[in-house]
Amino acid sequence: MQEEVVPEGIELLEKKELHGVLSLHEYIRLMATYISQNEMQLALFLWRRIPSHLKQGPSELTAIWDVGRHFCRMDYGSSLAALNRDWSDVTKPLVNDVRISITNYVFTAVEKAYSCISVKSLAALLGRLEDEVVQESLKRGWSVDEDPSYLKPAQKAVVQNPNEQDDFVKTMIKQTTFFETNVAE
Repeated sequence: MQEEVVPEGIELLEKKELHGVLSLHEYIRLMATYISQNEMQLALFLWRRIPSHLKQGPSELTAIWDVGRHFCRMDYGSSLAALNRDWSDVTKPLVNDVRISITNYVFTAVEKAYSCISVKSLAALLGRLEDEVVQESLKRGWSVDEDPSYLKPAQKAVVQNPNEQDDFVKTMIKQTTFFETNVAE
């Protein structure tokens, strides 16, 4: 089982929230982390717990939640477009993590679901220009189809857990030995 990586300080923020209200920047950090980890249920419940006076008016908190709201609705292009605004220097690294996470999520989903996708469709999905999408796809090991308006995602090799295979082999050996000694009489 793969162990989940929790960014430093997030557990402290969660514990701190249990004992009182966080600052605006702490809520932004927690929200951005939940979104970048694709923990949308946690992000939604965090949004509901945030005091209403912190949600009033345009702020970075409402802007980062707007990203999460679009992501929940699987509107990835709008989610990534909502990241294109001026962010404070403190928030920029968090926003960059969210952008990378959403982009990786979309590319991984396409790799799993498609053997071929049009450049136009992928560009619409990511809310980016077609040239940018082609360049990013090629960096990820994708290839251009015979028809240059289509991309072929890199097909990941399915790696079987070696322990499962070893367990299967051991079980087969035990069963074979049992049948040879007990049934062969």
